[in-house]
Amino acid sequence: MKQRKDLFIKPGIMAEAAQTGRGKHWAVEILIFFLIAIIVFIELIYFAMLIGLAYGFSRPEFWEIAKSGAVNESSVQQLILGALPLALPLFIMLEVFFLVAAVVYCTQIEKRSMRTLGFVKKNFAAEYLLGLLTGLALLAAAHLLGYLSGNYAIRLSSQASVATLLFYFFAFMIQGMSEEVFFRSYLLVSLSKRYSLPVSILISSTLFALFHVFNPGTDAAQLFALGLFGVFAALTFIRRGNVWFAGGLHGMWNFTLVNLTGAGLEDKYRISVFISKISNENLHVVFLAAVMMTAVLVMAALMLHTRERADAAQAKTALPIPDTDHSIE
Repeated sequence: MKQRKDLFIKPGIMAEAAQTGRGKHWAVEILIFFLIAIIVFIELIYFAMLIGLAYGFSRPEFWEIAKSGAVNESSVQQLILGALPLALPLFIMLEVFFLVAAVVYCTQIEKRSMRTLGFVKKNFAAEYLLGLLTGLALLAAAHLLGYLSGNYAIRLSSQASVATLLFYFFAFMIQGMSEEVFFRSYLLVSLSKRYSLPVSILISSTLFALFHVFNPGTDAAQLFALGLFGVFAALTFIRRGNVWFAGGLHGMWNFTLVNLTGAGLEDKYRISVFISKISNENLHVVFLAAVMMTAVLVMAALMLHTRERADAAQAKTALPIPDTDHSIE
């Protein structure tokens, strides 16, 4: 059968993954994805409850509330606010279970190597650092748009200690890499074994956005921005040929949004270097989406240019790629 030409060139890690066999139908892949996600969520809830109970039992105010019987919204909120500097980063780090689940499934069930998950040794430190800087730059651009438009008011905060910020940074680096491994290293690559890159990117990015649907305050506009982020992360994964860049970008994006700018958070929940007062939350999402849309278009243009150069030179990959399906039938 004549091989169909994909819109973008698949990196070597995808070509290597394709050697383990033709991928499953997209509906089967999504079903497996949800089954794994449900198992991980059960583990997350279990360990989150353990952390919450351990923290509560260790706090004198917990026992005072229990003895007095004064359990109300105010007392519960006081406990939650007291837990934020320590417990919240621990909750965030629990997402490492998604990384573990993805690695176990891909290596034991799909019989893929760690390399096909994007764990490439070459220049891994430089790729990760570049991802960190890119994530910081994208958020800085979004906030610069907000500041220049008069929608943001930014000032320094005294609510976060260096130790707390470092703890959050470590937590978000784990979370960012875990989600990238789950959605890009596992799902995107598994889909690409049977389908073209545009189809694989569309499915994995849509599921990535829906994954955050229960986040506080999430609406349709935010889901669209999250979908754009998913597309950009997928394109960087393909373009860079590793997961280090995307993992660093994702972790720094979250850390910058929550702990550097504090944008979109209520004062009582904010632990950040700066305080960003936003006059219009809808515009905040628009600025984020605009930056991500620009980043997606730039990355797509770079990849199309690579495709054109490869065609002109009649480049051949070292490993043959099975015929890919451009439909989702």
